[in-house]
Amino acid sequence: MKRLLSRFFLIGACLLGTCAMAADKVSNAKEKEIVLVGASIGKAWQIEQLGKRESLPGYSFGYVGVNAFDKSPLVEQIIARKQKPDFVMLKECSTYFPGNTEQYHRGVENWVAQLKRAGIRPVLVTTAPVAEPAGVIAKGKIALKHLFGMHAWMDEISAYNAWLREYAAREQLPLFDLEAVLRISDTNKYLKKEYDIGDMVHLTPAAYKAMDHEFAAFLRRLDASVVYLH
Repeated sequence: MKRLLSRFFLIGACLLGTCAMAADKVSNAKEKEIVLVGASIGKAWQIEQLGKRESLPGYSFGYVGVNAFDKSPLVEQIIARKQKPDFVMLKECSTYFPGNTEQYHRGVENWVAQLKRAGIRPVLVTTAPVAEPAGVIAKGKIALKHLFGMHAWMDEISAYNAWLREYAAREQLPLFDLEAVLRISDTNKYLKKEYDIGDMVHLTPAAYKAMDHEFAAFLRRLDASVVYLH
């Protein structure tokens, strides 16, 4: 009888030890670090606090920014870090459009290649849309541009975003479709009125709340190993 009880105690101790080790492994698991590379809209998102706002255990968030399309210096700084992040989000601002389309595409491709070589997974982010211009004169100018085969501001942003989606799909890169979160509809790609603070570019708290919710869903899909997301 004593031998039987001893065996039970031994088995119980082993099971408890195994559970404790498993718990330690879970608690010591490294958080996945995501760094957003952006400008004013990205900074105002305050992504550093996203984990608390959306209850996203297992992730930590950071932000670096510069008010220029060229993100090369920031990408290089991130790659030079001793502790590199797991993901880097590349986001551009609507104020950089129109611009040198070929140069823009080449820049994104170079940053993606650099991050991949450093063992960091790039995440592409479409550019936020702008609000539709108000007034007859502003709308007339857009109509005239279209009449002469020219692109207006939102046309340039939409074209860049379309290229970004195609590039992400071709290269099997994760893509957070910010435009789709903020635009009026699939056919009207201007920023929703309730998301515009009044300058056609910058966003209201309601817009950032929508971004939080959609990005949390994006991360769940990312964890499920879906490579092209929108």
